[in-house]
Amino acid sequence: MAAAMLLFNNIDVMARIVNNRTTEAPKALVAATTPEFVPATIAEAPLPPDDDKVHTVCEVMPEFPGGQEALLQFLSKSIKYPTEAFEKKEEGRVSLTFIVEKDGSISDIKVVRSISPSLDAEALRVAKLMPKWTPGKNKSGEIIRVAYTVPVTFKLQ
Repeated sequence: MAAAMLLFNNIDVMARIVNNRTTEAPKALVAATTPEFVPATIAEAPLPPDDDKVHTVCEVMPEFPGGQEALLQFLSKSIKYPTEAFEKKEEGRVSLTFIVEKDGSISDIKVVRSISPSLDAEALRVAKLMPKWTPGKNKSGEIIRVAYTVPVTFKLQ
């Protein structure tokens, strides 16, 4: 009985192997004889060049013209408290992140900590008004792109 089961199992396995070989062989033959057949290759996405990389830490961090004090003055002079937020007595800190480009311009401004849509929109509006910054530099003194975060505080008086 055991010998019969072993024989039947071997016949079943051999039939599968033969079946796979006979169904795969014509495909390979057709692919090899077809003149326009081009083997498929999987292309990986190229890495961005080092000069396009955005750094979060660098030797010399980007700086607003005039420094931190000038940045705070710019924000306080430029912010107009939205009426809707004033009526709802909304206060708090909106955190913005952006990229200081190699030429000092600001790009890719995003809200990373939100308070309300009206205060977020005002913080974004003011960030877009910022003048060019002094760009960041790496250890070798090259100017690089740097991600920067700025908190914008809204406080009712």
